[in-house]
Amino acid sequence: MTDLDDFRPLTEGRVVVELAFSGGPTETFPVSGPSRPGIFGVDVTPTRPGAAEMAIRVDSKAATDEHRLGRVDVRAPHAAEDHEHPHPHEEGAEETAHPRPGEEQAVRQSPAEEISFLKEQQWTMDFATQVIETARLPESLTVPAKIQPRSGGRIAVTAPIGGRLSTGVRLPVIGTMVQSGQVIAAIVPPTSAPSDLASLELAAEEARVKLDFARQELARVERLLEAGAIPAKRVQETKSQEALALAQLKAAKARIEQYEQTRQADHRDDARTTFQVRSPLSGVVADVAVTDGAHVENGERIIEVVAVDLVYVVGEVPEVEAPSMRRPAGAEVIVPGLHDPMRPGRLISVANFVDPETRTVKVIYELANERRRLAVGQAVTLRLLEQSTQEGPTVPESAIVDDGGRPVVYLQTGGESFERRPVTLGGREAERVLVTSGLAKGERVVTEGAYLVRLASMSSQAPAHGHVH
Repeated sequence: MTDLDDFRPLTEGRVVVELAFSGGPTETFPVSGPSRPGIFGVDVTPTRPGAAEMAIRVDSKAATDEHRLGRVDVRAPHAAEDHEHPHPHEEGAEETAHPRPGEEQAVRQSPAEEISFLKEQQWTMDFATQVIETARLPESLTVPAKIQPRSGGRIAVTAPIGGRLSTGVRLPVIGTMVQSGQVIAAIVPPTSAPSDLASLELAAEEARVKLDFARQELARVERLLEAGAIPAKRVQETKSQEALALAQLKAAKARIEQYEQTRQADHRDDARTTFQVRSPLSGVVADVAVTDGAHVENGERIIEVVAVDLVYVVGEVPEVEAPSMRRPAGAEVIVPGLHDPMRPGRLISVANFVDPETRTVKVIYELANERRRLAVGQAVTLRLLEQSTQEGPTVPESAIVDDGGRPVVYLQTGGESFERRPVTLGGREAERVLVTSGLAKGERVVTEGAYLVRLASMSSQAPAHGHVH
């Protein structure tokens, strides 16, 4: 007994075999609990011969069901023996033909190519079946595709000025996430004067001498102005020279201070003397072009950031199929390693030109990637759905087995018997496949474990039945 909800054996419950005789009483033969999981041994010993309707009732915590098996003939023991086993020397008796050694397997499978796959095997594996239904699915085309950054989703962050990268702000590592506005680097600019300390100190001393001379000259011309020996304009000119000398001295001191800071350890870099470099968008660091402490030039690339929350799926449609895919009805993205296909968002574009190298037309869909299950550059498969639809039997994709390059399914014809059936496939959508020939509505197909049934069919020896049928 198998629970069709999970295809596991019943481990408890009560089974009753019922014989309802025509015009007579109904005899029941119950058993409480299985002898082993899934196997209920019921001893059926009728007390009278005759025609009866046979039924099996199952009552357990997992399921309650009734199976009506139809009319059966109950014979007396001696009548059944005479009917089934006539004496070989009696008139009209027929001899039973026994297969020769090695012929048993062929005799068993030849009428309908029956494949034996025992319940004991089914119960220990991932196994399931499903009754075939009909549905209307769109015709589809499967093409190779690649995940690419969205428009404006790949940016190279460059140095705004030349200078040395401060190790006080560590560069992010490839593959890490950065947020928009996050500081990813700091640049210590070089001094604009000569880079050696002696030259800077000489420039400062020259500025100090000029300032002293300008102050002395200003005192002298002010006395001459009081005596009326020079015009007032001369005093203003001298004051301007003093102010210029003072500014030059301050600038020289600032350059010396900046030089000293540049020589110090990076952890003592003053934020007032560094330029912070920020990421312009949120995304993953795809490349780091420099190292901490390196010198960069103005405009030199530091890192590259790729946005991954929203990506493009770029499919390549062969040019012979391009006319039918100008307006696809929808699409699915099949990602290796993911059980369910992903549904892309809006259609971005269908190219109006053929790539001269690949002879394909690019179809681009937008795809949300908040959980970051997709990586930029990853190879995927794009299933494009056409406007036209077709109705017919459908099965899950897991039911299809590639048998030497030909799609086949395995039908369950009995509890432990199966049949291999080649099929012709049509459109696909949401893990369902349209079967254009080879199947009919109402048949039961193996949806999980089909490959195991195939292996059983290839076995050189049929497995022995584990229980009586």
